[in-house]
Amino acid sequence: MNATVNPAPIQTDLGAIFVSLELSRSTWLVTSLSPASGEKMSKFSVIAGDAADLLSRMSVLRDKALHRTGRAYPIITIQEAGLDGFWLHRLLTREGIESNVVDPASITVSRRRRQAKTDRLDGETLLRALMAHKRGDPRLRVTLVQSAWLWLRHQPNSALSKWFRERTQANHGRRKKSTIVALARKLLVALWKYVTSGVLIEGVITNKV
Repeated sequence: MNATVNPAPIQTDLGAIFVSLELSRSTWLVTSLSPASGEKMSKFSVIAGDAADLLSRMSVLRDKALHRTGRAYPIITIQEAGLDGFWLHRLLTREGIESNVVDPASITVSRRRRQAKTDRLDGETLLRALMAHKRGDPRLRVTLVQSAWLWLRHQPNSALSKWFRERTQANHGRRKKSTIVALARKLLVALWKYVTSGVLIEGVITNKV
């Protein structure tokens, strides 16, 4: 079961400036929600690849939030994997911005919101998913556990899959539920290391292009 992101009122007592990035080959569309801005999301676009302009615009968002509230807020971003997602992630991280790269297949939206859309997610959906994650939405935990089961199926020779089998065998098949949750956490950390540092997961078989 995937996490479903449906339109819902957005909490305005934010502890950060939330930003989603829709990355295409020609344009980056930026959707943001800042503290003390009510429920209104703001949008702007920059030329694809113009990271300097993007960082400048984010600085403006931070300055406006500071002016409205008297507090300095961190910026947290979310963008889909693919295209510029990974190198941009590394750039944002170096700039002290928390960046989250997601697989669009892990976020399910309603059929109505899918109409007139491709497989890519719109900025508002990404933003809501990011905020749900930061609130600890239990649906996303379900998504992680489902991803762990899929990992066992498609990467049976990986070190993580071997660890899971050894652990369940040692427990004589008991505590499988807690073990799959532990695997999901390990998988999340391993994927994070891959995204941020390029560290490959031991034993993974990749498809040849």
